Amino acid sequence: MEKRPHQWDEADEILNMTPLGMLIRLYEGAIDFLSQSEQALKEQRIDAFKERLERGARIIREFQRTLNFKTGGQVSAQLNDLYTFMLDSLKQAELTHEPLYIQRVTRQLNTLLDGWRGAQPLVEA
Repeated sequence: MEKRPHQWDEADEILNMTPLGMLIRLYEGAIDFLSQSEQALKEQRIDAFKERLERGARIIREFQRTLNFKTGGQVSAQLNDLYTFMLDSLKQAELTHEPLYIQRVTRQLNTLLDGWRGAQPLVEA
C-alpha cells in the first residue's frame, strides 16, 4: 500500500516530536479511543466497544510500563496507582457495559493531559 502525501506528513511529524509531545499525543489517542468505545457502547456495537476499549487500555498499560521509579520516585508510584485504578475501571466497563467507568477514566486522563500540556512550554523552552 502506497502512502498518500498527508500520511507522510503525519509520519514526519511523529518522528520529529519531543518525548513530551509524543506523550501528549498518546494521551490524546487514549482519550479518543475511550470516547469511541463509549459511543460504540451507546450504539450497541459491542465488538467496536471492546476493540476501542482495549486500544485505550493498551496505551495506559504502556504509560504504566514506562514509569521510571528510580528517578520518578513518589510521582511514579502515584501514577502507577492511578494507572492501575484506570485499568481496573476499564475492566469493569468491559464486564458490566457501564459507561460510567469509561467516563471516569477519560476525566482522569484529561486532567493529566491538561497538566502535561501546561508543562510543555516550560519543558520545551
